[in-house]
Amino acid sequence: MQPDCLEMYRRMSDYLDRECDEVTLAHIERHLKECKACGDCLDSIRKTIELARVLPDEPIPDTVRNSLRRVLQECRKRG
Repeated sequence: MQPDCLEMYRRMSDYLDRECDEVTLAHIERHLKECKACGDCLDSIRKTIELARVLPDEPIPDTVRNSLRRVLQECRKRG
């Protein structure tokens, strides 16, 4: 694993959504050509997105929704 793999992981969503500038895009693509671990990670994210698209929508139980909301609010306070 290369030193900038964590940064690549943080930017993968922006990369997939094409929401990064051209310099960043080129940097990520260069890294992906050189780093099998990050390429595998990107493939895994793509497959997860594809699977999520075909799953039927199901309601989230209130207990899970409330727990998730609490955790997200705590993260926002810290960050």
